Amino acid sequence: MKFKVTQKNLNDCLKNVAPFADKGHQLDIIKNILLKTNKNLLEVSATNLDTSIVERVQGSCTEEGSITVPTSLFRDYVQNLPPEEKIELQLDDKKLTVTCKNTKAVVNGLSPENYPNFPVNKKLKPFLEIEAGHLRDDLARVVFAANKDISRPILTGVFLHVFENEFYLAATDGYRLAEKKVTKALNKPPAKAAEMQVLIPASAVMSLERVLSAQPSKKISLYKEEDEKNVLFIVGDGEIEITALPLEGTYPDYRKLLPEKFSTEITVDRNDLVNAVKRAGLFSQEGPSSVILNWEAKKDKLNIKSSASQVGGNDEDVEAEVKTTDKGDATIVLNSRYLQDVLGVMGSQSVRLGLNSKLDPCLLTGCEGAKGEQLDDGYRHAIMPLKP
Repeated sequence: MKFKVTQKNLNDCLKNVAPFADKGHQLDIIKNILLKTNKNLLEVSATNLDTSIVERVQGSCTEEGSITVPTSLFRDYVQNLPPEEKIELQLDDKKLTVTCKNTKAVVNGLSPENYPNFPVNKKLKPFLEIEAGHLRDDLARVVFAANKDISRPILTGVFLHVFENEFYLAATDGYRLAEKKVTKALNKPPAKAAEMQVLIPASAVMSLERVLSAQPSKKISLYKEEDEKNVLFIVGDGEIEITALPLEGTYPDYRKLLPEKFSTEITVDRNDLVNAVKRAGLFSQEGPSSVILNWEAKKDKLNIKSSASQVGGNDEDVEAEVKTTDKGDATIVLNSRYLQDVLGVMGSQSVRLGLNSKLDPCLLTGCEGAKGEQLDDGYRHAIMPLKP
């Protein structure tokens, strides 16, 4: 291998690729990244066996070759080379010489023969096409709701599916549920798309988000064959390919959990609610960190309180528009961390809380304008209440 590339291009590539390597794996080759020339492109790959990435960097090649090298060492070394200078990579047996201006290093590598390969049939039409920045934003609004407990693996992913000829993303841990309609897709669902459901591991989604953030204006295409195990994301014209192994199993019919009608609707400024919940959460360190929401008919305020026997309590009112058929006062107890999580990803000016009984889910949607018009951004988030 003899390949020349600018420090900036290689460094930017390694920022995307290096996080995909499994640095704690028992096999040294999985801890490494793969460098492989393909004409005037350097293909840089990494994998943790569940998710893999290959990014192609433009340069000049005078001799083909491939090698795997330690991820952290190679990334950190390239990062500390003079910016905008040319880097020359030269392979001799299993030793990679890295030369840049007056600096030279030799990195011991491993043969790429046993490096994993994740083939996907790219002759298929893409299942979904969307601008990378839009997909990143949609994923960020659901992935945090996925279950962290691997004892329920089916809930540890983001569910991409088609419903009523629209793409949807959903995630749940059994106590909260986030759903986002993909409103800015560049294509309509293809034929038989209703049968195509992809359950992407949350860890793969978070890795994908980092890559999408680096090139938000690029188009991303998702490929999934019905009898193919892997799902493939292609950024741009193939500069970056990310392959993920989907979770197996049947995702729960979560729409049954999302209420459509409410006895009470409370509209409140999002920032006011965020700050009030944060303050209340400081006093709810015992148990599941709960806050109590109270409201009354004909009173335009939402009361938020919390208490803990060891530290004290907090009680405050927030201006709100309350529409309710309930008589007298009503209450619901919610997890304050769950509330803070969802309010943090909602970009709307106001939030509407749809409520029924104190044991039914609380549904949060976005609102805009002085009159609190419903925001049609396709986002809904349900939180199951705690016992009073």
